Amino acid sequence: MLWILLLGCVVLVEGQRGSFSQSSSSDLREVEMSRYMRRMDQWKAQREAYKQLVQAQRDRYYQDYFDRMKEYGRTVERQRYVQLLQKQAQERAKLEESMKYWGVGGVPEGMRSEPASPRPSDPFGANVQQATSGQRQSLETITRDSTALQSLCQRYLPTVRLHCNGQIERGYQEKCQGFYQDCQQYIYRGDPLYSTAHSFSSGVGLNLGSWAVKGIPYYPINEEGAIGAGHLMNIPFGSWGGGFTDHIGVRDYWSQYTEIGANWYDGKYGYKSGWSAPLVQSLGVEGDLHATASVPIRPGELGKPIGVDVGGGVGPYYQQNQHVGVDYLNGRVGTNFGVAVPFTGVGVNTGLGIKFPSIADIQG
Repeated sequence: MLWILLLGCVVLVEGQRGSFSQSSSSDLREVEMSRYMRRMDQWKAQREAYKQLVQAQRDRYYQDYFDRMKEYGRTVERQRYVQLLQKQAQERAKLEESMKYWGVGGVPEGMRSEPASPRPSDPFGANVQQATSGQRQSLETITRDSTALQSLCQRYLPTVRLHCNGQIERGYQEKCQGFYQDCQQYIYRGDPLYSTAHSFSSGVGLNLGSWAVKGIPYYPINEEGAIGAGHLMNIPFGSWGGGFTDHIGVRDYWSQYTEIGANWYDGKYGYKSGWSAPLVQSLGVEGDLHATASVPIRPGELGKPIGVDVGGGVGPYYQQNQHVGVDYLNGRVGTNFGVAVPFTGVGVNTGLGIKFPSIADIQG
């Protein structure tokens, strides 16, 4: 009986020990799990902090890049603006010289903003009503005035051709139109070559392929966020001659062109090609090649030396040109070869001249 009681006590103690061990193991698991969850939370917090740090560095890098590109763009625009002002000053000086040649004098300030002066009702500045109501002009007077007008038209014709072609400024449109209205009947009499060379002019333009994408986000190259490329070709021709131009470009990155032409009236024949990288063009990343010939035949230029130029260069870093000139009226042949580095202001020229019997010597 005693041993049965002892056996029951042993079983009771073992049961209590087993339940205690099970509860302690579950507590340990909960402690380990909570510790693991704390570690995971710490790791997630560290990862988020690292991501924020990387994102901040990346944003700072791109912001610095955008700031540098904006500063570069401002620098390029300033340089282009200065070049434009210089070009305008040169054109203004050239125009003032032409106006003085016309007998008008200097160009008044603010002339572009002033309204265009009305054209006179008569080429000679008279009022038509007064002229018709009064005494009729004699045939001798009309002939004398017409001869004077023809002389004036021939005198101003070279300058008008220089400034009244292509895109004309608003202040000169009426002046150019008035000149051609008043002098059209005399232009072709004095220069039949001009009449022949400008009897017709035409051309063919071809787009061999182009594409463009606009609105690219975070694109720092231009304000529109645009990129594109194209291949254009133009074939002008007419009674003056003909030509060919070809242009291939990728916006802001690359541009190249080729020009071939012959204009017998202007006496210009040749070939030109060039390339440039517009994004860094301010640093002189551009180049050109040319081979041109000049054979003057226009009135006032006939007899001038015939010239041939072959050369090329790379921006302001290197330029070279080989010139050969033939002055057949004075019996001279000359050649000149020049190399220059405009960036440093260094240049070297060498030449050779030969004298031979001229046309004047042969005619005595």
